[in-house]
Amino acid sequence: MAYLCGDNNLEGACIDIMNELEQAGSTDDVEIVVQLDRISDWDSSNGDWTDTRRYHITRDTDSDRTIRSTLISQLGELNMGAEATLTNFVEWSIDNYPAEKYMLILYDHGGGWEGICYDSDPTPNDRLDLIELRSSMQDIRAHMGRNMDVVLMDACLMGMTEVAYALRGTADYLISSEETSVTGDCQYADFANRLRNYPSTTPESISDRIVDQWDLWSEGYGTVSAIRIYYVDNFVVPRADDLANILNVRFADYGQEIRDAWEDTEKFTGNSDYADLRDFAGEINQRITDSEINNRANQLIDLISANYAIVNERHGTNHPDAYGLSVYFPEETIRTQYAYTDFAADTEWDDFLENFINFGTPPDVQITDPFLGEMRNTRLTVGWQGRDVDSQSVTYKIYLSTNGGSSWYYLESVTYQESSSWKQHYEYYYTYSYPESDNCRVRIYAEDDTGLTTSVQSGMFTIDRTSPTVTLTKPQVGRIYINDRELSTATLATSSGLTIIVGSITLKASADDDRSGVDYVEFQAEGLLGNRYLSDDTFPYSCVWSPDMSGLEIGSFTISATAFDRAGNSCTRSLSNVMVFPTTASFVNSPYYSAEAMKEYNDTLNGGSA
Repeated sequence: MAYLCGDNNLEGACIDIMNELEQAGSTDDVEIVVQLDRISDWDSSNGDWTDTRRYHITRDTDSDRTIRSTLISQLGELNMGAEATLTNFVEWSIDNYPAEKYMLILYDHGGGWEGICYDSDPTPNDRLDLIELRSSMQDIRAHMGRNMDVVLMDACLMGMTEVAYALRGTADYLISSEETSVTGDCQYADFANRLRNYPSTTPESISDRIVDQWDLWSEGYGTVSAIRIYYVDNFVVPRADDLANILNVRFADYGQEIRDAWEDTEKFTGNSDYADLRDFAGEINQRITDSEINNRANQLIDLISANYAIVNERHGTNHPDAYGLSVYFPEETIRTQYAYTDFAADTEWDDFLENFINFGTPPDVQITDPFLGEMRNTRLTVGWQGRDVDSQSVTYKIYLSTNGGSSWYYLESVTYQESSSWKQHYEYYYTYSYPESDNCRVRIYAEDDTGLTTSVQSGMFTIDRTSPTVTLTKPQVGRIYINDRELSTATLATSSGLTIIVGSITLKASADDDRSGVDYVEFQAEGLLGNRYLSDDTFPYSCVWSPDMSGLEIGSFTISATAFDRAGNSCTRSLSNVMVFPTTASFVNSPYYSAEAMKEYNDTLNGGSA
């Protein structure tokens, strides 16, 4: 069963493969069926049709490129990168051409763990990712009642541990390349004729033959291997997980050796993020002397061999250390989609990659407090976020400069357990011992437990410990105020040392600060039954207070004005012995009633002046 995805620039290669298969053709013992999808503008032969078609391959030994096999059906334009399209083709083939043994060929572009069978129409650049491929193969296995015997992936970079693991429990053998492959590598006519002449050939034997006949680009960059999927699932992947686990545990001890091992591990030109798994284990053993690590690496080396996971393997002279199974091993960034592969989900390999990528990364620090241009007083809050992706603890040394960073005062050293996630920290210090200044900075020097360091500084801020000045200008001592009018008749108030407020009043204050400036003035009316707070942040500073009629704001009060500067310093001035009456009626009925004051007030209402 050949699934030829020619809806891209490989259209011509698909035509050539069909002609190679026609060199053998179907027999009573061997059936060959093809589903081919084409595209316009790449290959105009054979009528230049562009839809998806199924063929029963018949023998044609002519050397031209004309397809002479039997056309079974024209399916219209299908997406060969869709799970359902693959499943439908294979199940149709099984139902119409039942056999004792089955081989599935997938021909197209390949991206290793990222997928295979890229389709340009009707969905541009769609592909079968490993999740879809596994789902399709599980449906096919359920339909067959057993595993697919051989899956041949004639596509770039598919010889990966992740790919073989995705086929577990659905296929027995995988033939694929760790490296980029080229059209013509796989000798279709050779193995098709082999099956024609020897139809009882076992799946392992034909897999072995295909590897032997693979063209390795004149012994250059090519690679190919036949893989026993059962051994990958039950032995290679568990041992790779074991090795990843112990390397994670010992990364703090052997981080540089692991990095050096990666440097010399065989990688592939098609994607330098893919590395040979067995060669990596060997490079680890060359650099690390640790019995537990060495034992786990040796087990992996033994398993990726002809006695276990590998049926046969060939590699060109430019890949002397390719052994048949690669693995995703990026140097700098893990692609987000990798987490969705079964191999990443079921092993600690992705955790190992995180440690590997982050090795040698110093702690990361961001100062969050104080900000540029802020004002601080006697208490200095230092806040920062810290993280360290490859360490467990970070020691922070905190410094203060009052001359823009020319010299520093040491404040404190603190240690926190960190991780790859940001954590917020705060420390508090008093500034009495340090000069006031407009040129202050905080510096944090961070060192993790591997000795890597980071130093960061805050923006310039001000330390100001000088309080502002404030004067309560209204009300004043010994005065009477009725509905905000200050009366000249103050005999009763003056003689008794009282200030009397009847009804609403505008509280007023003057304030000044030479360093950081006045931020706002807060007025407070403090009585026996309750307090009232009012504030104003605009010069001239004033607030209207209308005493509450409920009775809570009546009687004796202390009225104060507190000025706050932008550094948080404050100064308060107060006026005590203030008798407050919410209404004129409550004033008239009180012992503090002044007929003379009321007369003056009424006169002002009738046109006089207060």
